[in-house]
Amino acid sequence: MGSRRLQILVDIAVLFLTTGSALPAFASKVSISSLPVLSSSVLAADETTPYTVTLTASSVAGYNDITSVRILFNMTESGPDTNNGRGYMAWGATDADITNYGGSWVFADATGGGRWAYRTDTWGGTTYITPLGCSVSAAGAATGAAGTRTATLTFTVKPAWANNPLLNTADAWAMTANDGPNESDYCMVGWKDGDNEFVVVPVPCTQTAATPGAPVVSSPTADTLDVAVNPTDSDTDLFAIRISPPGDEPTNVNMTRGFVQADGSLGGFPVWQTKGAWATTTVTGLTSSKTYTFTVCAFSNTPEMCPSPWGPQASGTTALRSHAIDCAATGTVIHKGVHGMDAQAKTVSAASA
Repeated sequence: MGSRRLQILVDIAVLFLTTGSALPAFASKVSISSLPVLSSSVLAADETTPYTVTLTASSVAGYNDITSVRILFNMTESGPDTNNGRGYMAWGATDADITNYGGSWVFADATGGGRWAYRTDTWGGTTYITPLGCSVSAAGAATGAAGTRTATLTFTVKPAWANNPLLNTADAWAMTANDGPNESDYCMVGWKDGDNEFVVVPVPCTQTAATPGAPVVSSPTADTLDVAVNPTDSDTDLFAIRISPPGDEPTNVNMTRGFVQADGSLGGFPVWQTKGAWATTTVTGLTSSKTYTFTVCAFSNTPEMCPSPWGPQASGTTALRSHAIDCAATGTVIHKGVHGMDAQAKTVSAASA
């Protein structure tokens, strides 16, 4: 089957090269050239202070080919649970470029051209933010060469978002114009986990929690590691533990971070506990013979207090998973070539299962 598919691709290439036509674009034309950046890393949930979030998308076919960019707060962390979203805003060349995946939207003209909208029926709706406006600009070539579109959306934060959750990201998505009659003729970038973490607090911060020390990582097995908050850290502060990479099979493949949960599993949002509550937690669901990095953030959950920066990292490597084969025990017969043995038939015990 693999050789047949390869031959088909070779035949297609020969056809296009011999006729002088351009080869089809197997790779996506669109990319996120700048993940969302907020105007502040600390957002006060006072429903008064305006903030902006800015996203830039690029297309090798020119900026006219970029017909939609979207920003959704905490999308990749939420997985399928839309209740964890904190607001969904989008820019599109037309209304249809925004509504093509359904949903209830409120529309207005965008400064600089096109339309912008915010969704009201899911992903947080307007429970956590009040969207205010959108401006868009373009750079590079309009057609035939690389171009970019930059969208800046303005909003205020409602009290319902304060410390709920405390740590957040703005996640990004983009799509080009339809180049053919089918849905597959669109080129798009699926949701990308934002790399600019920000906090949402009730009031502006006047102080910051003390930065924790490196966590203690120990006791590796093939799929677990133990982790504990540094013993010299505060007994009263609350701590979150971040892990990278985020696990063997994250809910969303575009996630770049994960957090240790109270039971040792991994999740998209941090759990805040005291040093004593964390104790020594066994982190589960890891991959054999793989190195994981842990870091800790502190928070006191008091007004005007911002969380600390993430502290120094500590790493641990899971053990190599091994299987024992008892060739003398009664079991399934195996022959030469299966395990590189001689021609005499061997048996495998249940221990190798």
